[in-house]
Amino acid sequence: MESDCSVLIVGAAVLLIPDSARLGDYSDVINSVLFAQLSANKQVTKDSSVDWYDAYSQVLDSLWLRSVKTREDFDLKPDSATSATTLIVAAMAEIEKDLATLTAEAMFRVVNASDSNRAINVLRTHMHKSGDTSVEQSPEAAENAHMLVIVARTPDSLSSVYISYQNCPPLNSHPRVLPGLGAELQGLITLRCAQANLSETLYRLAREGIAMRLKDRIAANVVLFTECGESCAADLSREIQP
Repeated sequence: MESDCSVLIVGAAVLLIPDSARLGDYSDVINSVLFAQLSANKQVTKDSSVDWYDAYSQVLDSLWLRSVKTREDFDLKPDSATSATTLIVAAMAEIEKDLATLTAEAMFRVVNASDSNRAINVLRTHMHKSGDTSVEQSPEAAENAHMLVIVARTPDSLSSVYISYQNCPPLNSHPRVLPGLGAELQGLITLRCAQANLSETLYRLAREGIAMRLKDRIAANVVLFTECGESCAADLSREIQP
């Protein structure tokens, strides 16, 4: 993939695709990632003991074939001076070294975006595991958040890093709208990495059904990230849906 890329917010995922790509060519990636997230959200809502990423992966694994699966859990001390972005970039480098620079450049754009940017607001809402933004009314409370960063070199391949973290600085102590991405983290951190290829044999049986179920969900959950934010926002439904 070239160093320049387009950044899409797909629920709690930051999705990187080649800058020259047509969104329609990446509809399988976008739809399956969003469908897996919404399915996981529904399961967690019904049963809070369900691990969100496990539920997400179970759906994705029914459509994609994962060749890489890793998990790392660790505890960051208060003086760690480590942000979520730093951990994500390092984890992506472990998957493939040349993905690190691409990921770092994209995350820099996201972290430094305006707090009024529509794409950022969509991402922020989904980063809270419950989807509950009531934290704004309790600025002294620590955040619990999670997100995915996915690089899709081609329409049928992806490399992803998932991060879940607790006890990041509250919103009123952080200069940006996204909790923990550019600020120091502490406490329990979970990183899960994956590489996968689309199984056309599996996905062709589900493609039409997934597209129909997401027909009215794309506009609210998938946004092309631009520095100009709301003024450049557009409904991507027609471009993404087959």
